[in-house]
Amino acid sequence: MNISQIEKKIEELKNSKDDFEQELSTEFKECKNVELYSLQDILNVYENILNISNKICSNSCPNIKLYNALIDEKSKRKFNKAQKDFRENYFELKKHIGILSSGIQGEKDTLKALELYNDEIEILQSLCTRIGDYIYEHDFIVINEYGIFSIEVKNNSNHNVYISEQGICNGKNLIKQSKQHFHSLRRCLSDTEYSKVPIHTIIVFTNDKNTVKSEQNTIPICYRYNIDDVIFDSTKYKKSLDKTKLKNIKNVIEDKCKDNHLNYTLDFNLESYISKLSNFILNENISELKKQKDKIEEDSISTASTIFSGIRFGASLLDWFLGG
Repeated sequence: MNISQIEKKIEELKNSKDDFEQELSTEFKECKNVELYSLQDILNVYENILNISNKICSNSCPNIKLYNALIDEKSKRKFNKAQKDFRENYFELKKHIGILSSGIQGEKDTLKALELYNDEIEILQSLCTRIGDYIYEHDFIVINEYGIFSIEVKNNSNHNVYISEQGICNGKNLIKQSKQHFHSLRRCLSDTEYSKVPIHTIIVFTNDKNTVKSEQNTIPICYRYNIDDVIFDSTKYKKSLDKTKLKNIKNVIEDKCKDNHLNYTLDFNLESYISKLSNFILNENISELKKQKDKIEEDSISTASTIFSGIRFGASLLDWFLGG
């Protein structure tokens, strides 16, 4: 292309943002209006968004450097606003995926630890109980001879984990959450023959590298590898159930809660992401065209300079010849 054609193409790209954004939006249609009933559903959508993004701009996304991780200010200033906006959104998406993947993996690891005792316990996973209009999700409910245990799973990436006397950990009130789980589960069984069965709440950390410092003594805390020390602690709990009743209690809880579902929403603005992705791609194309234009202009100047130098050399040679 010559300079005139390049300039025309640049103007076309600048004027095509809305149309291009609409085209991109159709690429992501399968990520919209999805029913989200679990963290896995959300993770599936986020991973789908990421995969589509990488496919659309395969030469950019996988190699994008995190804007805030650039070493010097001069390097940071090289990024224009469109690139910066998209990069921040792209890595926000990857951060969401990392957090969700960690939480889901933590629950998988906990399930493996619990399944070692399948002959002594009954397990319910991701079950929702209700009090009025409020729904509370239990990561696990375990039923054994010592009662019913509502288990909250934490897969914290920090090496040191601190829980305050009030139960605050990473901005969340674990004691309040524990009470919500307890009372909603008690409400669930209130009109059944199991209304008096003891209910216990515990918190399980699945990252073996965590060092947990807890100043609260309301909720028992353990790691997944020693979860049995808590749910079978005969020094703290009394046997209150016959093993033949465990399956019945599980069935009653499942039946009472079968219509309870948490409706999750994406903690991510997809429309804004698509707009910034569109801006990013158009900007990259325009930048590439401008580089081509600059190269042509530089080559033209270089050629003109060479021709001019040749003319000057020829004139000098002619002067020398005539003077001679």
